[in-house]
Formats: sequence, structure tokens, C-alpha cells
Amino acid sequence: NVDTEEKRRTVRIIKTPFVEDGKVLMTICICQDVTEKLQLEKQNRLRLVGQEELRVRKELESLISRSDFVIYNITLSPKPTLNYISPNISKLSGYTPEFLQERFDLLFHSPSEEANKELQKVFTENCPSKISIEYPFKSLDGDIIWIRNVATLEQRGENKQLIGYWSDISAYKRL
Repeated sequence: NVDTEEKRRTVRIIKTPFVEDGKVLMTICICQDVTEKLQLEKQNRLRLVGQEELRVRKELESLISRSDFVIYNITLSPKPTLNYISPNISKLSGYTPEFLQERFDLLFHSPSEEANKELQKVFTENCPSKISIEYPFKSLDGDIIWIRNVATLEQRGENKQLIGYWSDISAYKRL
């Protein structure tokens, strides 16, 4: 690297000695500025990494949307916020992820009073670090779906986050 008044430049130096009878008579040096070439290579690497990240993200979203599980992430403190819910919530409940961004409290509400008492513990200071609750859930069209809600509470900086999934256990409950 060579510093100039304008900016730092990267140069490649090639040295070739001329030897006669075991003695170096002279050395020829060639200097080549490779700054732009290295910058282009770096940009190409970053573009490829970005394309790979995009491909992996799309593949992951595709896998999640085809799953029987609904995955979610909720920040509980300082203010409860739904950070993510997988799109297949629509297939299970009739509610869209966009609607639930505003009304995610519906995810933790049940026609069962007993289940509601357990679910409301999630939003208190005494929220357990692991949650596994089975409860009836009323879908948008009024059908009752039995849900198993499994989640882990994690502290991320100053925020508490609930990361979990829903699974439809209606068939199991009918047995």
C-alpha cells in the first residue's frame, strides 16, 4: 500500500534480478497500480455474497411457508410487538400476518378461560423461560382449532423476546 495526497493506493511490485557469475548485476522493478482492480473484485465478492444471502432467505421463507408449523417472534418488553409470524398463519387461522401485526394479542387469546389465564402469564414479569400450552383458538371464520404453542423466552439486550411456534393439534384432540 502506498499513501498519496489523494488516497491510499495498492500497488503490485514485480522484481527481476539479472545475475551473471553468481552476482546480481541489476534488478528491474515494475510497479503496477492495482487499486481499482482490487476494488472491483471486492464489489463482485460482495454482490455474490448478497445474491447468496437473498437465495438462502428465499429458500428459508419457502420452507417455512410450506411447514405445518407457524413460527413467530415477539418482543415482550419494553412494548409488546410482533416482529415476525410466518405466512402460513393465514392457512391455519384465516388471519393475515399484516392484520396480526396490529392485533397479535389474538394469538394469545382463547375461548377457554383457563387457557387465557396461562396465556396472559406470557405478558407478565413472571413469564416462564419455556412455554408449552395447548388451547382452543377461534379462527377468523369462527372454527375452533386446537393449538400447541411452544416458545422460549430470550433476553436480547434490554428486550425480552418470545420465539416460538404453533402447531395444529385438532386431529389429536378429537381422538
